[in-house]
Amino acid sequence: EGTAARAMALNAAGTLASEQGDYGQAAAFYDAGLALYRALGDTRGTARLLINQGTVMKYQGEAARASDLYEAGVHLARELEDPSLLAIALNNVGTLAIEQQNTEYAAVVLEESVALKRQSGTPSSLIFALINLGEVARSRDDFTRATDCYEEALVLSHALGDRSHVALLHYNLGLVARAQNNNGRAVTEFCQSLVEEHDLGNKRQIAANIEGLAGVAACSGQFEQASRLFGAAEHLREQIGAPVPAADRAGYDRDIAQARSSLTPARAAAVWSQGRATAPETAIAEALAVRVAA
Repeated sequence: EGTAARAMALNAAGTLASEQGDYGQAAAFYDAGLALYRALGDTRGTARLLINQGTVMKYQGEAARASDLYEAGVHLARELEDPSLLAIALNNVGTLAIEQQNTEYAAVVLEESVALKRQSGTPSSLIFALINLGEVARSRDDFTRATDCYEEALVLSHALGDRSHVALLHYNLGLVARAQNNNGRAVTEFCQSLVEEHDLGNKRQIAANIEGLAGVAACSGQFEQASRLFGAAEHLREQIGAPVPAADRAGYDRDIAQARSSLTPARAAAVWSQGRATAPETAIAEALAVRVAA
């Protein structure tokens, strides 16, 4: 009790819970760790917990709270003159700015983060920066730049055996493929990501990949399958308290509208309800069976 080792363990436990989509438990671990770091006078530990708490708030759709926590982390990192911690904090500020569609601010803070991470010469730190620069490029419809960033990060992730980022990057490449109307590649990327995320137990990204494949199904005229998958993903998101990110909402709404376009309102509602009642394993299997219409 009351030791730095316990504070570190609470932080790690919070991160594991967050990666599995158990945000209530993650927040509880982070709160306990933060209180302990503050009691110990550990400013670096306090900054890390503030940043991690911000990520939980972001996943739960609490953008204003997440912003406050991230900026507090940036402030402490600058006070400490800790370039590694500052790069992490700026990276998180950038990701939130992307979701809020503030791409100009995102680009500024992410460029500073990238510069700090390149100075460190650590491949693992560059992965985060490349992913987020890719997100900025994707938000600006610069799909060539986005693909370059994601693919470089994917190579680094494979080299490090970083399965979590391998899975995320396949999902991101699927989003780029969808934006370019390359539904064949989108299916390949989303399916690779979904299999990995299922193995890792990341419920938030399982839902995101099911939605990606549902969008492809809708574009391919598989309207009932698409609606069923969207219903299953919605139910999973509700269970873990992770709404669709604001930056992805327009595309999500567009895909749902297409899925419902050839169904009567009553049939669309019935199929959606079927999806919500579908067991996760069944929904994953159906999502993996999505194919592009010839």
